[in-house]
Amino acid sequence: MHLKDSAKERIDALAQIFGKQAEADKLKAEINASFEAAKAADSSIKEKGNHGQPVTFEYIKKTNPDWLFVLDRSAAIGEEGKAAKDVLDNPLVAETTTWKKGQVVYLPPETYLAAGGAQELLNASKQVTEAFNAAK
Repeated sequence: MHLKDSAKERIDALAQIFGKQAEADKLKAEINASFEAAKAADSSIKEKGNHGQPVTFEYIKKTNPDWLFVLDRSAAIGEEGKAAKDVLDNPLVAETTTWKKGQVVYLPPETYLAAGGAQELLNASKQVTEAFNAAK
């Protein structure tokens, strides 16, 4: 199940418990609008899958993405080690369009910790929209 759909189910469940369906419907509409705004900011956005996958630097170079949206799980949970920003700063990634254009967006740790929460969905989709709009 997609995070957005899962969040909407939780919103509906809580609305039923607390008798707040009107508020829940408004929040779900706000989430939908936020996702649509992100899609409108760049027509190449596609909702695909329900979970990110770890990839190699070679894969990033081969696929040559226009954008990378990076979630540093280790930083989010307080693990020690190199930050995602430092790990990505290497010769293979440096050859990609995303790196050359500076289109690597580091999502805040809250995105990992509160993934699927209504407010975090709004925050993340806003950050995506702002990144695309800033690049225009």
